[in-house]
Amino acid sequence: MEHHRFQMAEELTRRVAQGGPARVIQLSLPAGRVLDKHRVDAHLLAFVLRGRVVFEAFEPGGGPLTLGPAEMIAVGPGVPHRVESLEDAVLALVLVPPGVGEK
Repeated sequence: MEHHRFQMAEELTRRVAQGGPARVIQLSLPAGRVLDKHRVDAHLLAFVLRGRVVFEAFEPGGGPLTLGPAEMIAVGPGVPHRVESLEDAVLALVLVPPGVGEK
């Protein structure tokens, strides 16, 4: 068992934990920070722990959503997306490679 703590710091991306093929990453974004359109080659679960962000996935039905604490979004592998922080924000990102757990 491992114990990890999420914390607000200046802009920060850090790996918090890895369990098998899954990775958990903390993303801290100061208010007004934009992560331009990008993609990851993994299933992405983005949990907002603190603050508010606008998350936009560039796929059908993926228009911009404003997310706050205790909200999450799931995006498939390779789907382009963009994030903008409306307030100082902390997110927990869970990345799982394609094929893991799929039947």
